Amino acid sequence: MGIKEKTFIFSSTVKHFELSGKIYYDNVENLEQVFEDAFESGAREVVLSCKKLEMIDSSGLSVIVEMIKKLATRSGKLHFYGMNPGVEKIFNLTNLQKFVEIYPDFDSVRQALNKSYQTG
Repeated sequence: MGIKEKTFIFSSTVKHFELSGKIYYDNVENLEQVFEDAFESGAREVVLSCKKLEMIDSSGLSVIVEMIKKLATRSGKLHFYGMNPGVEKIFNLTNLQKFVEIYPDFDSVRQALNKSYQTG
């Protein structure tokens, strides 16, 4: 699994990462640390590119659930884009799509956040 921070000049409260490979029990601590660092740096919104993410298991999903809870304390959310059909199916089967925002591409995320920050 790889996690790479991406530049997202929008707001200091928005963090953007690219996920790649497979997230499973053997490497989930990397995801936990990245989320923890983002949260401690003041992130309110976390944007995750999933274009290169091949799969995620239940341990990865539990880390996502914890981040959803933490961001909710700041009225924030997780935003995903570029999910392959297999990963999106896992989100739908577990009903996680009810608690996160899923977009087809980065431009859609940027437009949604622009609207949010203009009206909020």
